[in-house]
Amino acid sequence: MECIKTIARINPASAVEYKTLLNSNLETLIEQGFGQNGNLLSFIENSNLNSKIKQVQNTLLMVDLKSLSTNENLFTLPIESDDLGNILDAPHELHERFEFVNNIHNETVKSSGLISLLKICCYQSQEAIPFIQKVVDTCQNSGVLLHAALAYASLGQLEKALEIVDDLNSSSNGYAKTLINMAKIYTSKDVNLTLQILEKIPF
Repeated sequence: MECIKTIARINPASAVEYKTLLNSNLETLIEQGFGQNGNLLSFIENSNLNSKIKQVQNTLLMVDLKSLSTNENLFTLPIESDDLGNILDAPHELHERFEFVNNIHNETVKSSGLISLLKICCYQSQEAIPFIQKVVDTCQNSGVLLHAALAYASLGQLEKALEIVDDLNSSSNGYAKTLINMAKIYTSKDVNLTLQILEKIPF
């Protein structure tokens, strides 16, 4: 399993050949779970079995983000925030990762995923900008929006970054920290812009 994860972290396409094996393992574990008690609640509460299913399920998602959604008959456990690190770190196309996160039903987990992706956007090219804007247009979570502002600032879109900040309540958690991090980006680039950012920090 760890070998497949390692391959997926480098190039998910190279690990696609393991999808059949992973799907088979997942189906076997699920059959074992229902076969032991036939009760969905008891199955869900079986932490040992759940741990094994999670490992296979998350590895499968590292290989192919659509692998679970394309198999509607397969019982799956909900994605949790702790699962997202390895899944989103696999170098899939950015639009595939955003689509995957947007399809998560749990809003807390979705927000966590969006923040992870926005952090990745900070180190991307200008091609990441449409994805940042999509988050801004569809999300109302202040924590997510502050990370969107930081991503914009990292890509040289300070005006858009400040528009987001100006629309948020200055008492929002992480508000001042985001402005400080934005100022750090521009410290060596433009003193006037740095001061413009710092002036927005509430004291």
